[in-house]
Amino acid sequence: MSVIETISAPFGAGRQEFTVSVGFWTNGRIGEVFADGHKSGSAMETVVDDGCVLISMLLQHGVRVSELHGRLSRDDHGGAESILGAICDRLEALETDPEGTKAGEGAA
Repeated sequence: MSVIETISAPFGAGRQEFTVSVGFWTNGRIGEVFADGHKSGSAMETVVDDGCVLISMLLQHGVRVSELHGRLSRDDHGGAESILGAICDRLEALETDPEGTKAGEGAA
């Protein structure tokens, strides 16, 4: 099963939207994540793609999303300061709600 949703993450003065695809193991844990939404061939696309590969590998080796969430940069209000932090925020919500009934909450 996979869930597709759109999230927004802050960058400078604006916001960049990404589509995030999430793959689940049969036990309901997240096993992989992919993101798309930046200009093809851009440096940001490469950073997001590589970040998703690393997140997926960590998840596949037993690291919990909540562990990643706590290690990434946060603003003074606890919000993500990067697209990878925003992806982990959404993954954490999905990990606590494997059916995805709350997947769209907070998404822009």
